[in-house]
Amino acid sequence: MEGIFGRDLELAAMERFLDGAPTWPSAVLIEGEAGIGKTTLWQEGLRRAQERSIRTLHARPAESEQKLSYVALTDLVVEAFDEVGSVLPRVQQRALAGALVQHEPGDESSSARTTATVFIGVLAACAAKGAVLLAVDDVQWLDSASAQTLAFALRRLPPKVGVLLSHRVDAGQEPPLGLPRALPENRLLRIAPGPLSLAALHHMVKSRFGTVLPRPLLARLADACGGNPFYALEMARVLVSDRDLKPAQPLPLPHNLEELVVSRVESLSAPAWQLALAAAATSQPTRSVLAAALPMDADFGAALLEAEEEGVLTSKDDRIRFQHPLLASVIYGSASAERRRQLHERLALVVLDPEERARHLALCTTEPDEEIAAELEAAAGLAARRGAPEAAAELFSAAKRLTPPAREHELTGRGLGEAKALLAAGDVDGARKIASEAANASAVGLRVEAELLLGDIAWIGGSWAGAIEHLENAIAAEPEDAALAARAYPKLVNYSTHDPTKEIERAERALAALSSQRVPAAVASVAFDLYWAEILLGHGARRELFERWEELEEQAGPDASKSVIPLIYFHSIDDFGAARHRYAVEAEWYRVRGEEGWAAERLAHLGFVEFRAGRWELAERLVEEACIAIA
Repeated sequence: MEGIFGRDLELAAMERFLDGAPTWPSAVLIEGEAGIGKTTLWQEGLRRAQERSIRTLHARPAESEQKLSYVALTDLVVEAFDEVGSVLPRVQQRALAGALVQHEPGDESSSARTTATVFIGVLAACAAKGAVLLAVDDVQWLDSASAQTLAFALRRLPPKVGVLLSHRVDAGQEPPLGLPRALPENRLLRIAPGPLSLAALHHMVKSRFGTVLPRPLLARLADACGGNPFYALEMARVLVSDRDLKPAQPLPLPHNLEELVVSRVESLSAPAWQLALAAAATSQPTRSVLAAALPMDADFGAALLEAEEEGVLTSKDDRIRFQHPLLASVIYGSASAERRRQLHERLALVVLDPEERARHLALCTTEPDEEIAAELEAAAGLAARRGAPEAAAELFSAAKRLTPPAREHELTGRGLGEAKALLAAGDVDGARKIASEAANASAVGLRVEAELLLGDIAWIGGSWAGAIEHLENAIAAEPEDAALAARAYPKLVNYSTHDPTKEIERAERALAALSSQRVPAAVASVAFDLYWAEILLGHGARRELFERWEELEEQAGPDASKSVIPLIYFHSIDDFGAARHRYAVEAEWYRVRGEEGWAAERLAHLGFVEFRAGRWELAERLVEEACIAIA
């Protein structure tokens, strides 16, 4: 065949990219409209990389997978993580294992940044052994959690890691995943595959259908399809079966491509069509799931064979996919609403992933149902703990929709879950609206949770006074609640640093309410803030408070609060060695969790330390690095 459908220039560019593996990071983006052969070129690049013994981590997300969390990331990294994960920090191992559902996430939510940071760690560990190609076909179908992880990683690619992406785009659309910002222009190669030549079209039809079209008819087909391989194959499928077409007759083809696909799908038998519909409705279609979703009297093997021979489905190992994403969209859209509802009801009984099961339950349930709402809430909590806040917010919203109106407590609690997920996803206004409604709940516990959340929202918005007010409201509602005190008081005291007198008053209240044995991290935080406030007011340095902070912070371990106040204190008293040590402790904590914003803020403080220490050139460089990190 002529190149890949006659694309010798694109292949030559791909060869140059692969030859540059020792000097990666670099990326190739294959982009264009649907059906121009992006996937074919992507597959060829993947194959040629493997021939060069370049390790490939690849994923081919489907449209049906967009609603789940970390589906594509799992495809990319699960095997590599099993191989190299043990060399990574424990916090990172837990975060990625939770995202990949290798174990049930604990009560503490994983940060999406932590998951993205450990993904980079896996890439670096693999690249230490040789070049690695990170390849994703149809980037537009990435689930949001995987897309955010990849976007984060692309800006921090380790040496000897290359990226191969294909992306369906409309005119004027920006490249995906922030690629232009992630890589300099000379490290990003963009390929827009051109249309099929007449010779390439001839070879493709002959290869696919085992026949040759007359040259005049082939020329008319080339004009009609505009050089688009997918359009050409769909049109050729009709022409190959119509041998009596006269030269003067118009091509017997629908004007709309969707009509072409519909006519192709309509030729399937009932069992094959039902199988294709089940595949279109399933985020991760496997043989076992689809076989269980079919009616009992359907022959799964025969249906799959027919769908494959008709070019609708393709199977590899246990996974079943569509030959082209458009087929899935047309098949699912052609089914009636009731048929889709019944199908989702069957799928909810057979899928294993709790998040996917919850989505099927939401799609098959039209009336309030507390049992199903509770299951959706549980799946939302799982998504939140995995570090997928967008998915969590959507599931909490679905749980609210299916909660009976009389269940006020559950309705408010699920609303708070949605608000927390929205805040984690960056939707501050959406979170504030829902939390404000929950603050009027009749249950004290729910009002407290709403006030705590509103305090976080106010602080993020720059209103320390508003944050303090909400925290005071929460404490006043349940003044004897020790768990609440441990959550609220450290923030209340820290938010009062602009008013040392109030800070001392609130810190003394906090120390009276908190137990050093039960919550050492909280007490350590309050103790140091009190120590600092008393110094600011000229009361002198109480050594016993400082020693108590040191002892309790060490006891708290990873849970210790990493407040910036100790770092400020050390360089304020010109103890530059202690300040540098403190910076190293905090920088490592943020590095492990991928918290770049806080890491950059601490780097700026270190720059101030070095400035006051007289190391001016170093100070300038550190401040510049901090500014670049948050740009």
